[in-house]
Amino acid sequence: MNISRIIWWAKRKYSEQTAVIFKERTWTYNQLLTGVQRYIRFFRDMDLARNRPVVVALSNTPEFVHISMALNALGIPMVLCHFALSSLELGYIFEDSKAQLFISYRVADDYLERLRAAGYRVPVIDIHKPSPVNGAYGFDEYVQTLAPLDLMRDLAEDAPSFIIYTSAEDGYLKGACLTYKSLLSNVLVSSQYMGLAPHEAVLPLLPFCHSFGLSTAMLATLIQGARLVLLDRFRLRHILKLIQQHRVARVISVPALYQKMFFFRDVERYDLSSITGCVTGGSPVPIELQKYARDKFHIAMHQGYGMTEASPVVAFNTFDQPLVFGSCGTPYPIFDLTVKDDAGRDAPKGETGELWIRGPSVIKSYYGAHSGFKQPFTANGWFKTGDLVRIDEKGYLFFTGLKKNMFLVGGYNVYPREVERIVRTFEGVRDCNLLLHGKDDTGGDILGATIRLTAKEKQDHVDRMLMRCLSPYKIPYHVDWQYP
Repeated sequence: MNISRIIWWAKRKYSEQTAVIFKERTWTYNQLLTGVQRYIRFFRDMDLARNRPVVVALSNTPEFVHISMALNALGIPMVLCHFALSSLELGYIFEDSKAQLFISYRVADDYLERLRAAGYRVPVIDIHKPSPVNGAYGFDEYVQTLAPLDLMRDLAEDAPSFIIYTSAEDGYLKGACLTYKSLLSNVLVSSQYMGLAPHEAVLPLLPFCHSFGLSTAMLATLIQGARLVLLDRFRLRHILKLIQQHRVARVISVPALYQKMFFFRDVERYDLSSITGCVTGGSPVPIELQKYARDKFHIAMHQGYGMTEASPVVAFNTFDQPLVFGSCGTPYPIFDLTVKDDAGRDAPKGETGELWIRGPSVIKSYYGAHSGFKQPFTANGWFKTGDLVRIDEKGYLFFTGLKKNMFLVGGYNVYPREVERIVRTFEGVRDCNLLLHGKDDTGGDILGATIRLTAKEKQDHVDRMLMRCLSPYKIPYHVDWQYP
């Protein structure tokens, strides 16, 4: 078995129903599977090794669905990367994963040059550009000329299907191995808890390269026979127009986006009455925002809790239960949960402590150089999340803070040791300390930093290096520059 079988299942049940909408074009489930099978033909003919990952950095497009499911059908692990990764971060991932191919789009020549200069010579496919492989055609156009190949290779249940690199307290990226077993067990529960009906439309405003976007937004939608409405440009007016035009039932995003959407000055010009619920996570949702959405638009914001290593959702405010403001809902039934005090003992009922989880969705290991990293795992199978929570008498989970040294920026985790370690390697930097500069409107963290330089003249150089070597959400919003 492998995770791409979801597309085969959905095609048999929902063949001529719309699966994907993108730029006014639609794909039925039958056409979606045909697209996957064309990519299977292409990748099979490339004779890619089954034990070496392919790195993919794409936005939420039909090509992402086609490519991810085709590689999975062939048993080839896929590393999911955000398309805004710096060349330094991407190079690290290439080296650690031993990638055999890189697939992206609009790959700038200077970006590739920096990768080559650092010694990373992984073959690159830009899906919108001609290449020696596809001649004068764009890659995606070329693949559409190929005959579909109906091929499905079975995988061991603990073989890596998707690898997502996530930071940790020690400051190094680690590839979390989402296996067929771990991911499918989570998708099956999410698809039921989402409460979707066939034909209903879902607008995912989370990238599919994020574990929440992959599992809850993409796979859980497709397995239910619903419609994925994909965004081609990130503008609030366009988002609201798509909701109105396609009668979107579910929006999936982070609190910061909902804050902007519900308080947009022209929001009342759009009909949002089709929305039966907003799904959110990544950072805590302000109770005031939940109440505003309910009172102003009659929209319930359903918050969940999860992490990449749990594939990813652990708890959720389901659509068949009363919505408890401020909570992350009740745990998925596939997990065992326990709350521990600072001494590692069970915390009293209702008291705050570190959340430990155990279940089939929890990864068993990391990939590459950190495959032996056991710090978050216990000998009897528990995973220590580093998050502080309390669970009330009705079983609702409330996120209360972080035990680990980490910031939450726009739904993304940022570990100070990683940023500080990288910045300290820049020419002209004596020291760097990442700190909290403030909070945004949704309670998310705004990063600041103190950077001590060897000379004032190095400031422009270090500024450029921050932009070049860090993902945008890791770059400090405010820097206190210090000189000798």
